[in-house]
Amino acid sequence: MSGNSKQAKWLIPLLVVFMLIVTMACSISIPKVSLKDNSKVTVVVQTVMVEVTSNAPQAPTQPPVADTPTVEPPKPEPSATAEPPTPTAIVHVSYPQTYGWYNSALWDSSCRSSGIYKRATSGDFFTNNWYERPFAADMTYLPFIDIEQADVNYDPAALWVYADMWLVESPLAYADKNPQYGLEIDINRDSRGDYFILAALPPNTDWTTNGVKVYEDTNHDVGSTRAIMMDAPVNGNGYESLIFDAGVGSDPDLAWIRISPTDSRAIEIAFKSTLAGPEQKFFWAAWADAAMQKPEWMDYDDHFTQEEAGNPNPDMGHYPLKAFYGVDNTCRMGAGFVQTGNEMGACVILQPTEVPPQVNDIPQIVTPPLFEIIPFVPPHIIKIYTPTPIIIK
Repeated sequence: MSGNSKQAKWLIPLLVVFMLIVTMACSISIPKVSLKDNSKVTVVVQTVMVEVTSNAPQAPTQPPVADTPTVEPPKPEPSATAEPPTPTAIVHVSYPQTYGWYNSALWDSSCRSSGIYKRATSGDFFTNNWYERPFAADMTYLPFIDIEQADVNYDPAALWVYADMWLVESPLAYADKNPQYGLEIDINRDSRGDYFILAALPPNTDWTTNGVKVYEDTNHDVGSTRAIMMDAPVNGNGYESLIFDAGVGSDPDLAWIRISPTDSRAIEIAFKSTLAGPEQKFFWAAWADAAMQKPEWMDYDDHFTQEEAGNPNPDMGHYPLKAFYGVDNTCRMGAGFVQTGNEMGACVILQPTEVPPQVNDIPQIVTPPLFEIIPFVPPHIIKIYTPTPIIIK
């Protein structure tokens, strides 16, 4: 019994422990997995890594890598606007001088009296390339475009040819209208212009090349099929070649302009005698222009029809002015030769009638009239008389 008692003493605690284990095992919930056929079960094991930091320095596992400085790419420099090339300075060699009295002159029809009534009473024969249109598009009179007289001082042995035109009023008071003044030159006297000088209004009485242009008709189509006469509409290119522009050209001194130092109503133009041609015999005509300023359209009566151009004279039909306005020019006068007056577009020259001697033999000075308007006789519209007084004994 004593042996059995001892054995019972240590079995009782063993049973208690066993029961506790069984009880705990029964309380654990184990999920049931149903496997069908040969299904596979994938067990995913997630490893969680916990980084433990401490304040204690740790030995590096690899040698430290030096920080590489960040190098930014160079920024492109802003593209600067290309500077325009510096223009070559124009060096003038010769300048026009003060000149003497004219030796080729004409007097032009004027609207001095009729302009305020928005009409020209004479002088405009559009179909013969002679215009009296010193009016704006609305027929407002432009006295700074109205030519009354034009002169040329010409000496074949001189370097310069001088021309002037006298206007009804000084153009200086109308600078905002941008008028231009010019001279047409016909060097072979075939009634077709060869050179055309066209210049902006000069600011003062100093000679200048600023605003002065010289055009040439190199293909000889000015005047179209019939010189002087209207051939519109045609597609010629007039004075198509710009050979001088404010000092730029083969000769920087070719043409100049200024306001007359003696009368602000007068425009003076000087040009080298080389423009007068090899024979130094030429026709010239003065121009004033406040609207067209298109040498490539000349002759204008080949560019516009009469219906398109209109007419400044209400008694002549096609009144008022339409597409062609703001222009005045003169008939053509000769320089360097004896003009017959029968040339196409030329001013008709009449010598004064000889006056019989006086009975008392006292010298008599006779001054012929300056001009006579001959209406409706195209293309010879104006008769110019010799302005020099004749002494008769």
